[in-house]
Amino acid sequence: MSTVLLSAPYMIPEIKRFEPVFTHFGLEVIQPKVNERLSEEELLAYAGQFDAAICGDDRFSEQVLQACSPRLKVISKWGTGIDSIDRQAAARLGIQVFNTNQVPLAKDRSKVFDQDFSIGRTNSHRHQVANVTKD
Repeated sequence: MSTVLLSAPYMIPEIKRFEPVFTHFGLEVIQPKVNERLSEEELLAYAGQFDAAICGDDRFSEQVLQACSPRLKVISKWGTGIDSIDRQAAARLGIQVFNTNQVPLAKDRSKVFDQDFSIGRTNSHRHQVANVTKD
């Protein structure tokens, strides 16, 4: 079973809605307490415990990414800006980084998950949170 760190503040209130998806793909979810974002220090407390992350503006610095690898394989940002993720370090470490292409301005931001995320098994040892764009 693979584990996903779920720290996206707009998705957390909707977690029950997505439990069937996580269950279907055999994913365990770690859901830390998040006020606005997780700091480097807060992320380091979970280093080595998750294979994928669905995050908000969490501080995935080079130090955090190194501490989380080699287990961490993919980070999917709930939103468009990925400035808080060190993409160069992620690439060096083989960690894929995705973001949602179209975050609605509407109040129901949970629709982003339905429209832009699919969680699937890439093989028996790796999981990927993939960004799926609808035309």
